[in-house]
Amino acid sequence: MKIPVSALLEATSAICLVPSRAGIMSSEFIKLRADKKSLKMSLAAEIYGTTVAKAIEPSPKPWTFYVDRASFEPFVQASHTLGQKAPFTFSITDDEKPQLIVSCGSRRAIFQEVQQITGYSDKMDF
Repeated sequence: MKIPVSALLEATSAICLVPSRAGIMSSEFIKLRADKKSLKMSLAAEIYGTTVAKAIEPSPKPWTFYVDRASFEPFVQASHTLGQKAPFTFSITDDEKPQLIVSCGSRRAIFQEVQQITGYSDKMDF
């Protein structure tokens, strides 16, 4: 799946307005959900939020992955600071313990799979 830098920056900046609260896992991990058209990001604390970044290249199959917001947000925001134009590429390994690989130009981040986290609302999903 490929997402334009501007779309991912905008969606990440908006979702990270949901405050992080110690002990509330759904506020510390961003729930990423990919489908053919977009990447949805959700966080939940006192409030719940979901943002969407439209894909320019679809995901071959739908997936859900939980990423630590303290690692994901700075990685995405660095593309603005560095002035990168290459789209973000998201892929999941087919290993026994899947990993999410996110790349943008020559930068790459690998996120380890964590067990499913509860506390995200499905009522606001679109």
